[in-house]
Amino acid sequence: MRIVVGSIQQETNTFNPELSTLADFVLAEGSELFDHVAVTDYLHSQSCDLIPTLYAHALPAGRLARPDFELLLQRMLAKFPSGGPIDGVWLYCHGALEVDQIGSGDLEILKAVRQQVGPDVPIAVALDFHANLSEAIADLANIICGYRTAPHTDMEQTQLRAATLLVESIRRGKLPRSVLVRVPLIITGDKVITAAEPMHSIIRACVDVSRQDGILDASVFNGQPWVDAPQTGASAVVVVQDDDHMPIAGKLAGDLGRMLWDARDRYRFQAVVVEPGSAIRQALASQDRPVFISDSGDNTTAGAPGDRVDLLEDLLRHDLKQVLLAGLTAAQSVAYCRTAAIGQEVLFPESVTDTFACLMRRKGLQPILQSRGRLLGWYGEDAGACAVLSLPGIDMLLTHKRCAVISPAIIESAGLVFADYRVIVVKLGYLYPDLAAVAKKAYMAMTPGASCEQIESIPYRVVSRPVYPIDRDFDWIPANSNPAG
Repeated sequence: MRIVVGSIQQETNTFNPELSTLADFVLAEGSELFDHVAVTDYLHSQSCDLIPTLYAHALPAGRLARPDFELLLQRMLAKFPSGGPIDGVWLYCHGALEVDQIGSGDLEILKAVRQQVGPDVPIAVALDFHANLSEAIADLANIICGYRTAPHTDMEQTQLRAATLLVESIRRGKLPRSVLVRVPLIITGDKVITAAEPMHSIIRACVDVSRQDGILDASVFNGQPWVDAPQTGASAVVVVQDDDHMPIAGKLAGDLGRMLWDARDRYRFQAVVVEPGSAIRQALASQDRPVFISDSGDNTTAGAPGDRVDLLEDLLRHDLKQVLLAGLTAAQSVAYCRTAAIGQEVLFPESVTDTFACLMRRKGLQPILQSRGRLLGWYGEDAGACAVLSLPGIDMLLTHKRCAVISPAIIESAGLVFADYRVIVVKLGYLYPDLAAVAKKAYMAMTPGASCEQIESIPYRVVSRPVYPIDRDFDWIPANSNPAG
């Protein structure tokens, strides 16, 4: 079996005004790709001849610049073999990649790959739970598998699900089909925790559907709410082994979609949700440690810039002790700190204009530079330069690039001791598993920003309407008799 392997993945937040570029991506080409995906050993164990193309992953951010996306796609397609048969294509994408002047990058990737290999080669794609999918995706991909966890802990298993179904389909000589049903529903991802109801039961229903005769897989997608695009929102996908099972797949996908719709009012934040001032007061008064405060409106894992200082300014009005602001994007401040002396006060000149430096000047503050270093990234990569500055009772971890502080290990990679802090402020929504495991309490501050948690207040312009909760006076019934594809 000759299988092409590739991955271009980024989650977009269209309310982040900064465009992403090629420089934001971790890249690996050729055989180096095999170290970055979870299917290499499995596919080799099945005697597959693997053709590696491109691995390109980036932290969630604003729209990807069109020339940079086109360059990534060209580099992937250039690695496809020019001669000999291709038995299948395995892709690992996100599902909420938006490209400036184009729209859905995931759809463009699938269009280009389908054009490259023709109509009879099966394409399998593994996607994030927060994918925004259109019916056209199901016309192009034979196999669609989505994460079944949020926070995400099954990335490797999902990649393997897609690869296993691809191999089995090739061996059976069957061309699978995907049926997708869109649901007019936008729920903030920080409310939709798959270990909690109602999503826990919906995920279990996906597993049950997958076990039915002729059904290969079933997934539901919550969608990425901070994307202003026609396809933004929830969806359900059922994968069948051949055309004969399309009618039942349409009904099952519709049933899963209806489960999503019927649960729309039952989702709840798992953390304590409060206004910023209340989050600070309660966290500082707590006797527990560590206590986390999520700056939810500036959540870098949802693609926000990570440079807002609203919450920091509120913190500085209090008597602080053993507080850490874990991650603030401040490229100019970090660069200026390269010239400052460790242990000395830093006076930022007017030429340093990022939000942190401007706040320090406005407040008349001169923080002490404690250390400089390199930060560990989301995937274990080098995430760039960082600096730790201190004011009485608070340490502030500044980063040259946008970062995602999702574990104690990332904090300690900056030279800090995680156990030293009573209160830790992070640019997240829900806490990722490594932080949730050690948190004694967690407060989600309802802060403003590009990842605002209040869906009704987000300034959408092109999202398909009606959509809940922006529109409420309507019901939705899936068109089971007209399956996509």
